[in-house]
Amino acid sequence: MSEENSRYQSVSNNIAVNYSVESFSAVMPPHLHGYYEIYYNIRGAKGFMANCDFYKCVERDLIIIPKLQAHKVILKKECEYERCVINIDEYAVNLIEILSQSEESMAWIKEERSQRPYKVRLSSGQHDCFMSMIRSYKNHEENGSNLEALAVFVEIMAFLKGCFEKPHEAEYMSEKNISNTDRIIKHIEKNFRSATVADIASKLYSNRDHLNRVFKEETGITMSKYLIMRKLAEAQKHLYLGKSVKEACFLSGFNDYANFLRTFKKYEGYSPSDFEGIYIELN
Repeated sequence: MSEENSRYQSVSNNIAVNYSVESFSAVMPPHLHGYYEIYYNIRGAKGFMANCDFYKCVERDLIIIPKLQAHKVILKKECEYERCVINIDEYAVNLIEILSQSEESMAWIKEERSQRPYKVRLSSGQHDCFMSMIRSYKNHEENGSNLEALAVFVEIMAFLKGCFEKPHEAEYMSEKNISNTDRIIKHIEKNFRSATVADIASKLYSNRDHLNRVFKEETGITMSKYLIMRKLAEAQKHLYLGKSVKEACFLSGFNDYANFLRTFKKYEGYSPSDFEGIYIELN
């Protein structure tokens, strides 16, 4: 499967903890998945998108992304990007509640909040504590010490529970800090089921070829390909929620069922019915 396709790939395990330091220059498209995500910006991000809106994100901001919510990070230009991302599925959340004998132990991640996302900002001391636990988890994981890794992960969840006792609403990002491509993405997020490249160019009062060229330069993919990928991500969301393959096809904006089946298989490497089976097995 290509790198483009993998942007919408769900994590394969019940728990995934990833830490990385990279240099990015391209604008990243939004993605969604059937897992809770805990995103920690160590440095390099200046904002994030969720619910089709853009919010501020500074160093040491910790954000909970709900399941099946399209989101993306907005990076500073020519800046090293360091972050930690934790993905945890419903099964693992429920398991921790069982082990702790308390539904309140994971209520902080499951809680349905207002439309605007919630976040917290770690202090320098909290940052050091959190990253120490992350390094310990990764060390146990790499050495195959699964029980020890699980113990550290539960410790991480307890630490985060304390952090999110008093979260605050994310602040909206100033329009002047949003790139032209991110403005295009914002428009697409609100209209992707029916939008075409020509529609988007018309709404943004821009030449279609120019808009497409700018978009590809910043994201690495064309607008038409992005629209397909975004519809496929939406189809996966509906499959995860239990819709039939045919329902997922039309709810995500595809008008031709046979074309949807071919496109899904081409981009994802497996059929929509196989996707249904993956989530039935996981849940």
